[in-house]
Amino acid sequence: MPEVEERAKLWQEMLSTGAPHEKFDPKRLAEEFSHMTGAHIRNAVLTAAFLAAEEGRTISQHHLQRAARSEYRAMGRGLAKGPS
Repeated sequence: MPEVEERAKLWQEMLSTGAPHEKFDPKRLAEEFSHMTGAHIRNAVLTAAFLAAEEGRTISQHHLQRAARSEYRAMGRGLAKGPS
């Protein structure tokens, strides 16, 4: 399981592929979704891209958090706190 800094780097790298996105906080995502592997993060980024495309917008922190919460549910995990 990757540590916080490694997860933050994965979030950053997954979005450096050229997908249009707004400024986001990879460390916040890494801390909030602490049980994600690289594969889970990749799935969340892809979901966020689809969510943003449906709205005709660039990927935002909101899309990433929504997608990560969805991925957490798919993993069978819940979150202690509500959405930010």
